[in-house]
Amino acid sequence: MFALKRIKITNFKPFTSYMGDFGKGINIIYGENATGKTSLVEAIANLILTKNFKGIKDGNLVNNGSNFYSLVGEFDVDGEKTIITTSYYNNKKTIKENDHLYKRALDYIGKYVVVVFEPGDLELITGSPKVKRRFLDLNISQLNRVYIENITKYNKLIKTRNEFLRLLDEQGQDESYLDVLDEKILKCGKYVIKARKEFLKNINSHAKKLSSIISCEVETTKIKYNPSASEDEYEEKYKSSREADKITKTTSVGPHRDTFDVFVNEKDATVFSSRGQIRTAAVAMKIACGHHFMSLEKKIIFIMDDLFGELDTKRQEELIKTLSKNDQIFITTTSLEGISKEILENVTKIELKRRRKWTKNQIEKKNMLLRIFKS
Repeated sequence: MFALKRIKITNFKPFTSYMGDFGKGINIIYGENATGKTSLVEAIANLILTKNFKGIKDGNLVNNGSNFYSLVGEFDVDGEKTIITTSYYNNKKTIKENDHLYKRALDYIGKYVVVVFEPGDLELITGSPKVKRRFLDLNISQLNRVYIENITKYNKLIKTRNEFLRLLDEQGQDESYLDVLDEKILKCGKYVIKARKEFLKNINSHAKKLSSIISCEVETTKIKYNPSASEDEYEEKYKSSREADKITKTTSVGPHRDTFDVFVNEKDATVFSSRGQIRTAAVAMKIACGHHFMSLEKKIIFIMDDLFGELDTKRQEELIKTLSKNDQIFITTTSLEGISKEILENVTKIELKRRRKWTKNQIEKKNMLLRIFKS
């Protein structure tokens, strides 16, 4: 059992202060637009991922008028009360579990897992290779800390190599430095390619089955890894591209050029699929990640941000059936009307309402009065 029972938010996005309680199973967070529904699930995910699932930097998550944020979650972990805190102050991120302060986020990431569904997930099918690589990196990192080390090191080395290539002719740099860089890049790159290939192989079998269930056996989804170079040919292709790279001043071969393609009923989804089919394929991919995590006995939470609005009630019900009854699920929506009555039974409902917006001067006056009151 892994479930969030309570969260306390301070100075995170629109929230200056918020505390909420949640139930096991399905939690529906509802309210008008701009009431903070997405921000609330971002805070929940932050406690597990230690970062924003949309890729927003910590400094931009701090509420206006403040210089820090703090998130405190009370979790039930196999019957034990566990307090997880993530906070940001003075360009420094702090992660704490009960009394243990983590020196590195790397030592914590992957202990617990979150799978997030959001409107932007359509980009997993139709989006750029960069979006698809981020999907791979985010999910594999929750499984494999060695992957985090390798992809982080790889990206830094590629940046260094590209900078060196730009200076090679201008400053007469010693080309032997490329040999040193290339040896390190190849070592990390091989690991990344192998891990991505294995991950997509594992979720592929789940995605095919799940898309069929959600679509009432009408559609099947298949994911095909499309690396810039396969595991076997990577080193040869990489080395043979050096001369061309010196001309273009950029590294042309490697995992930073990877992508994947998605097929619905054996046809390229970007060309032949409707928006509804693309939505089902993207959802199936995300749940497939969850099923793969669960097969490895990972402790997991599911977040569905503004997802149900584009699914009919039948697909909503089939989607929920693909998740374990023991899983905690957070669903955000503007209204309860579009949600299946079957799902609405035995759920925890959390309504968010519009909050008063404080100006900077009002915040300063409020803080001054608080200081006077405390003195």
